[in-house]
Amino acid sequence: MTDVVAEAPESVGRGVTVVRGILIALGVALIGFGGYTLVMLQPRPNQLIGVAVWLIGAIVLHDAILSPLLVAIGLLMRRAGHRVPWTVIALVQGAVVIGCLFTLMFLPEIAVQQRGPKNATVVPLDYAQNLVIMWAVLAVIVAVGSILLVRRTRSGGRSHSNVRPPRA
Repeated sequence: MTDVVAEAPESVGRGVTVVRGILIALGVALIGFGGYTLVMLQPRPNQLIGVAVWLIGAIVLHDAILSPLLVAIGLLMRRAGHRVPWTVIALVQGAVVIGCLFTLMFLPEIAVQQRGPKNATVVPLDYAQNLVIMWAVLAVIVAVGSILLVRRTRSGGRSHSNVRPPRA
């Protein structure tokens, strides 16, 4: 039996460590500033509750719907007999991410339209129709892109197109 010993990763230079520290500190400062601004500029406390509900909902939707959906799409496409190039899988997953993010952005406008806005000029467009059009355009882009990627892969003479490129 052969013992497999994991090699220790190469140590990063001092400059990389300093830059990482600066970026982490900057990120924490920006999050703090955003939180401070959010709390101090809200005229009504119920708006803070609405923001908190929205943030929790976004996390739940991401972790309960979007992430499992993308994993399932990747697994199903990879099980398609290894005939699907990895670039097509990435294209489909990217389109699903874009579509889901736009859907999340359109849903509040659609909900306001269903309730009937107090001011019709606030939500003047037909957001449900635009959402359907956006998904249709994404589907066309994925279909055309997939055809082009499969043709390029097959014309390149590679028999196993599902092999990922080497990591840098």
